[in-house]
Amino acid sequence: MKRLILNIIILCCSALAMLSQGVTLDNTGGKINNFGTIKLKAGQVKNLNDTMGGRFEFLSKIASTQQSVPNIVFNQLVIKNPAKKLVLDERKDQSGVPYSLIVMDSLIIDDTATFTTQWIGLNPNDIIAQKNVLNNAQYTGPKDIILQNEVVSQDLLGKGYYSNLNLNNPLGADIKAGGGFQVGYRLKLTRGELRNDANNNFIMMDSSLIVRNAGASVSNSPVFAGKVSVRYVGSGNIMSGPEIPDDSSKLLNLYVENTGGLTLTKNVTVNDTLWLGANIYTEPDDLHRFVLTHNSPMNPIFASFSAEIDGSIRRTIIYYDSTAMMFNNRYTYALFTDANSANGAKEITFRVKPRTYPPFMTSMNKVERFLTIMALDSKQDSVKLGLDMEVGYGWRDIPQEPSVDETHGLNVPRLVLQRLVNQKWVDIKSSQVPQTDAANGWSFSYATNVSALGDFAIGMPGDIFNVILNARVFLEGPYRNGSMRNDIAAKQLVPLTPPNIYPYNLDPRRTSYLVTRIPDSVVDWVVLEFRKKLVGSQPLYVTGFLRQDGKIVDIDGKSPILLNSGNVDSGDFFVAVKHRNHLAIITENPIAIYPEIAEANIDFTNPQILFGRTNAVKPLDYTNGKLLFGMIAGDINQDGVINDIDYDLTWKVRDTEGYFFGDFNLTGIITTKDLNVTWNNRNRSSLVP
Repeated sequence: MKRLILNIIILCCSALAMLSQGVTLDNTGGKINNFGTIKLKAGQVKNLNDTMGGRFEFLSKIASTQQSVPNIVFNQLVIKNPAKKLVLDERKDQSGVPYSLIVMDSLIIDDTATFTTQWIGLNPNDIIAQKNVLNNAQYTGPKDIILQNEVVSQDLLGKGYYSNLNLNNPLGADIKAGGGFQVGYRLKLTRGELRNDANNNFIMMDSSLIVRNAGASVSNSPVFAGKVSVRYVGSGNIMSGPEIPDDSSKLLNLYVENTGGLTLTKNVTVNDTLWLGANIYTEPDDLHRFVLTHNSPMNPIFASFSAEIDGSIRRTIIYYDSTAMMFNNRYTYALFTDANSANGAKEITFRVKPRTYPPFMTSMNKVERFLTIMALDSKQDSVKLGLDMEVGYGWRDIPQEPSVDETHGLNVPRLVLQRLVNQKWVDIKSSQVPQTDAANGWSFSYATNVSALGDFAIGMPGDIFNVILNARVFLEGPYRNGSMRNDIAAKQLVPLTPPNIYPYNLDPRRTSYLVTRIPDSVVDWVVLEFRKKLVGSQPLYVTGFLRQDGKIVDIDGKSPILLNSGNVDSGDFFVAVKHRNHLAIITENPIAIYPEIAEANIDFTNPQILFGRTNAVKPLDYTNGKLLFGMIAGDINQDGVINDIDYDLTWKVRDTEGYFFGDFNLTGIITTKDLNVTWNNRNRSSLVP
């Protein structure tokens, strides 16, 4: 074999051509400084520099042969002609990992070439292209061609084939000159935007995969030649984009592996595997409700116990053989024993809203989770009645994590499934006793013989007991001559739902209290707190209106507060009253609330029933031969103590109009009278433990 050995430094090589198959370019012991073009028309190279300048072309034409491409750094690299061009793995780091082949300028794959990282005995690393890539031939193999540059964007040109392509450029890449290239196995969107349009597009081949990281995207839909799978990875939430086909038949598998979950921006249909390592959100905002359709006989795979579908999932392949069909999470399912029990239902949709209270709640007696079940027959007509279905349901039960917990102290073994009928919640009597999976933070159960669909809740049985609470209290600030002023209500300053401030944000049902107008005679919102122990128990809360006559009433402004087995369960409770700028008070002894008791009466104007007695309140009036006491005003920062800090804070917001903490007399404007209240009540503090 003839060998041409270069042991000298070539300062300029305009065109060095190796003319026969047997010739090897052996640079052992030498160095090539190339500022022109080296064309290797046949044979192999050996011991090239770690970095080769200029342009290097591998041009072997004999289809039955191979030409090796060392895993070094090239300035420009050209791959042409039929002989396979194999990426080597000879150069390795200290750990034995092969270095990547790096192209600093243009990478050109052209003229029927096959550039590959797949060959027996070789295990090269990825190929990194730092500038533009032109591919009119094909790249194959398990490794990626990675578009990577931290300074400028890159261009993709040509109509060739990539087995694996990876965009890892924060400035993105543009498809130019009409595009037309194909991705056969995997497109990774690691960083940056892959910019394509109708005139400069690319093709995802049948059974290919798109892997999208948080922080990467594709600007428009590629051409989907067949079915495609999509995998989401990385940290943070991802909004779905054009990587998901609009054609409902095209998405094969969907994998959600990114930590923040996936938010859908359109209806999506999965035709095979649906895999959740994190949540899928189908409702990106209050105006859009999308549906995730699972058109597959397989159940969704919930790889994490916390993963679930927040919103709607539709199953279009129904079993009629006692097989549980999973829906939003590991515990939510539907089951039919036979076709007759489905009454013609051919598809079923579950909409589950975690951390959302059901509508039409009259008390805090339900889990903070709401679900709706719908079904359609073969004619797409609604199936609402005449079913015989088993329904499984679950909810988050983590008392130590209030931001996740949906039980809020309810008695789990007594909770049942309920259906909304004429704006009233009706118990499903076949509900089974719930179980708790404390290790994974769920409670769950099921109900048999569910005959009608619609809106469902998980709550305490409605027919166990109802106790009317007649409660009375006065606030010092607005009190005048036997009643309280309702100036802020008259000025329409009282919010229509309790604001997200203390103490209203203690009540997990805060947002469920909503009125269209503030009823007459309302002074402000107040919160009732129920404790089974004076110290150390999990409190329960009920929010209501305080009227001018001192009565605490329901949100209709008339009815007394209704307690039942949901919002307080049965037992003996210490009851506290909390307001946004008055010192809280609590009963000295527990109040009995049991099924046998029709009404409970608490007169907080009587200091003898309060913890701390007269030290907890302040005399406001003398009426009917005795002193009338009320809650002490002046706590602008809600720390339970009235002192110089409260005075200073009130001074800073003087002359402010609106619904503010410093407006102690509830007139709608902070004046010197409010400052006087703070000064007169200095050194007073709440005695609630």
